[in-house]
Amino acid sequence: QPCLPPCAHWAPSCWRSLPVGRCKHERHRCSGFGGEGSWLWRSVPADRPVGRRARSMPRTTALGLTALAGLAIERAGAYPGYLHSCAAWVAGDTGYMSASTLADGAGGKCSIDISAIPASGFVGDTEYSVVVTSDRATLNKLYSSDGQCLGNDFGDATLAKTKTFTWVAPGSDVTFHAMCSTGFTQIFAAPAAAVSYSGTSRALAPAPAPISPAPAVATAKVGTGMDIALGADGLKLSFEPLGVASVQFEVSIDRDAWIGFGLSSGSAVSMTAGGAGSDVVTCSNGQVKQYKIVTYAIPMTAADVPGSSCKQENGKTTLRFARTIAAQDSQQRGLTPGSSQQIIWAYGDDGVQLQQLHGSNRGGTNIDFASGTTVASAKRSGEAVLFLHLALMAIAWGGFIPLGAIIANRFHIGSWFVWHRRLQSIGWLLQLVGFVMAVVYAQEHSSHLSVPHAVIGLVVVVIGTAQPLNALVRPHVPAEGEQKSMKRKVWEVVHKGSGWIAVALGAANVFIGAAAARAKDYDGAVVGTAVGLGIFCMLIPLCVLVLSLVAKNRMVDLLRLLPKDTNTGTDSRVTMSGPFSPEPGEPVSGQQRSPENQATGII
Repeated sequence: QPCLPPCAHWAPSCWRSLPVGRCKHERHRCSGFGGEGSWLWRSVPADRPVGRRARSMPRTTALGLTALAGLAIERAGAYPGYLHSCAAWVAGDTGYMSASTLADGAGGKCSIDISAIPASGFVGDTEYSVVVTSDRATLNKLYSSDGQCLGNDFGDATLAKTKTFTWVAPGSDVTFHAMCSTGFTQIFAAPAAAVSYSGTSRALAPAPAPISPAPAVATAKVGTGMDIALGADGLKLSFEPLGVASVQFEVSIDRDAWIGFGLSSGSAVSMTAGGAGSDVVTCSNGQVKQYKIVTYAIPMTAADVPGSSCKQENGKTTLRFARTIAAQDSQQRGLTPGSSQQIIWAYGDDGVQLQQLHGSNRGGTNIDFASGTTVASAKRSGEAVLFLHLALMAIAWGGFIPLGAIIANRFHIGSWFVWHRRLQSIGWLLQLVGFVMAVVYAQEHSSHLSVPHAVIGLVVVVIGTAQPLNALVRPHVPAEGEQKSMKRKVWEVVHKGSGWIAVALGAANVFIGAAAARAKDYDGAVVGTAVGLGIFCMLIPLCVLVLSLVAKNRMVDLLRLLPKDTNTGTDSRVTMSGPFSPEPGEPVSGQQRSPENQATGII
């Protein structure tokens, strides 16, 4: 609402109020974000030109980019791969993602197309295509009453109006159920579709001969390996043939903890094998379970391992299990004695017997099960989204934001505040985009908040993102001769104190992140880029800080060459200040208050 005429009492709808006497003294008038009629108003000196301040950035851009980050997080949580078990979904069901209930997919919002299955009935042990369709781009999950749970997409790139699933027909009638998700909070349940069994099954074709791997591998047999060291924490592997078609494994560690051991693929250590998945057996809380792992999350379903044992006692954990050399189902990977294949492992801290996220207690190598020889796996290459994240955060928290804070803290001259505001705004934008990259990376290639770097980063981004909004509600700077109000004093401690904490943690977290990348077995390109960018970006703010401490006079002479303060029209003045420097607009070395008190920044 438009403010009242100058020197009148301010309406309650105004953004902040001023005493009548002060209004009269400083000849204030109204100005707002977005022009006449905007809902957010503030008081500015009457002689300040309208449009002087870059009004759109602090409010519209800030809220818009914050909403963009929230949207990225929302979409990340709606991937079908997170739903590890299926059910006969119907509209009105609750407990899925953040949707209050499953919406009705009737009317084209979510439907199941079974036209590829004969109306006369399907043939058992035969593959059929079942299509889930929607009138909008969605991510989909399909469930059949015979227990098949299909759909493991983990990215917005797979959003589509149709999704085709390959379904293997059983020997009984089946009902299909499906879900279509447009986001974290909106999921549709498709009307059920039933199909009938024809009463016949396809005769399985005889296996082609020979069924063994390449000739060089076919003649190799599983050898015997004893106490092969896995990593540097005392984890050991032993194996020996059990008859002609099976192998007995033993994995042990001298600590009371859970253990996971499995087979993966590829040249670099990975529990997801680039989406192909890994075959893992765990010893957790006295039980042995087998998992097919395709994401960086603990699976919800597992299979029992007959004849296995898990002992966690007297400061030692031992996992024993037997398995066939050849893969018996889709949950297993076959052994390839005579050629090198990748094994992976993970374990808990001492005293942690129940399986959970392992952090840095993990590793992998390549082993030949014929000879027992091991070869170190290649280092992991950096993903594009990881490079974007580390570059944006190093530039923001290593360069722009610290430099803008130091300028505001150490120098009050000329157009110092313009530079402070510009640097902080650029840094604020870069760190917000870098945070979105971190969310995408954790979703696609890692897990959320699993290392200290991620936790510190979240704290830093929350504080940094909130700083401009915090500055919008600051109490007024007292006029010359007036005492600061208690609200003003508290605000200064909170706003400036939290800002400096964010700067310190953000700069340190650049290098903590490099250490985390090294612990995850990333190659030198990733670690070197993180460290190199961090050092390079921090050189400028560090040099400016050192010069302000050891060469005050030279810095003053240099800064006096800057142009006059365009806001006040007065000659530039210099103040070398401490951690709680005056806010823009406070009297500095005899200057009159400047309308720069209306601008905001990270610090």
